[in-house]
Amino acid sequence: DVEIPRHYFGSLAKINIENIQLHCFVDASEKAYGAVVYFRYHHKNALQSRMVVSKSRVAPLKKLSLPRLELMAALIGVRLSKTVQRYFKEQLYIVPYYWSDSSIVLHWVKGSPERWKPFVQNRTREIQEKSEPASWRYCPTEQNPADMLTRDLSIASLKEEKSWWFGPEWLTSPECSWPKMTTSSCKEEEVLTEKREKVKKVLQSNCTTEQVNKLFNPEKFSNLSKILRITAWIRRFLHNAKNKEKQFGPLTAEELEKSETYWIKNTQEEYFAEEIKALISKNPLAKESRIKKFNPFLDGDQVIRVGGRLQHADLMFSEKHPIILPEQSYFADLTTKCCHEKTGHSGIAGTLLRFRRPRN
Repeated sequence: DVEIPRHYFGSLAKINIENIQLHCFVDASEKAYGAVVYFRYHHKNALQSRMVVSKSRVAPLKKLSLPRLELMAALIGVRLSKTVQRYFKEQLYIVPYYWSDSSIVLHWVKGSPERWKPFVQNRTREIQEKSEPASWRYCPTEQNPADMLTRDLSIASLKEEKSWWFGPEWLTSPECSWPKMTTSSCKEEEVLTEKREKVKKVLQSNCTTEQVNKLFNPEKFSNLSKILRITAWIRRFLHNAKNKEKQFGPLTAEELEKSETYWIKNTQEEYFAEEIKALISKNPLAKESRIKKFNPFLDGDQVIRVGGRLQHADLMFSEKHPIILPEQSYFADLTTKCCHEKTGHSGIAGTLLRFRRPRN
């Protein structure tokens, strides 16, 4: 049988006890992780220590790296220590110390949580909220009593472990004899495995406002207006990512117009690539070109439009020179549907008339 005294301070309980310290040791293995808490108190010329409480958990079925398990042990440790401090806050003034044999965990705890991936970031943030990073110290594994929580020990063996009940020998020695703070065993590559990757400006170099089609598939939408709004928001984001002058507020008519122009050009480039090359180089179109009969030309936005003899007619530019879209393209279908709906589901003539007018 194991007998544990109910009182923490023995015969000193009714005497003024000064300089109460709480020492929390944490550790983990692939099987389990946990923490054990001790009181260290100074009475007259005597330093004494005693185990207060411990807690352990079995490692989760989902395999985690040892540093992550060590971090979970640290989290249990600060939670357990806070519980002890709340219980004694009216009777004692307690100074907490935290000990871990994981240099990686100490590196995480003493750094900015935002540097790490979500798993480490969330736990590190809570640890820092419940403890001062400066109160975390390094303790060699062979001197860490929490190590016994992670190993298969019988009750008989644990009963004989003096360091389990009273902590390591140096705990009742002056602070100058405590283990020195060190992170010499910390491997940089192990620490950096949990480092959150910085958001790189990949969009600046690899994706421009003229490559929105790489970011989403318009064929997943059945509404032209929605496609244009999504495109406008993406183009604004890309613009803000690469320019100091940012754009804010609701989408403007100009942004929506540029979004429509983008998809018109994108569609034409997909179906009329050879024609565009010929028009740019001012060469005649191939005889087999489907749009040769329209006498096409490129406008100022490099959009293919119908040429012809109406340039002197008293009509708007878009009416004299309508945009050419391939009948088999999804964007052309959506555009036709949109024009048809805006004309109150009128016939072909009304839909064509709407198509030839500016989009407003």
